[in-house]
Amino acid sequence: MKKIDSEFALQAVPQTHRNGFWKMLAVMLGLTFFSASMWAGGSLGNGLTFIQFMGIMLVGNLILGLYTGALAYIAAKTGLSTHLLTRYTFGEQGSYLSSFLLGGSYQ
Repeated sequence: MKKIDSEFALQAVPQTHRNGFWKMLAVMLGLTFFSASMWAGGSLGNGLTFIQFMGIMLVGNLILGLYTGALAYIAAKTGLSTHLLTRYTFGEQGSYLSSFLLGGSYQ
């Protein structure tokens, strides 16, 4: 009997186990409102003029939005996690680096 991976860590998530838009929206909004991002924004805000800060913030969010939007679209179509997407793109060793960098960006 084959053991089922309930977390779908190394396989695509079946359609029946995927979360809907509203659940994922709540999680993703929670990532933008945490102390480390507010601390970083406050530190940047202290060292820049208002115009510089707004420009950097807009460019940074545009880059992040394009990157994560593309990942979200591909993940929704395939059912693969970010780690599995990077494994297919960069190989097993490259996926570790990508996951490390992604994990470090949330701290």
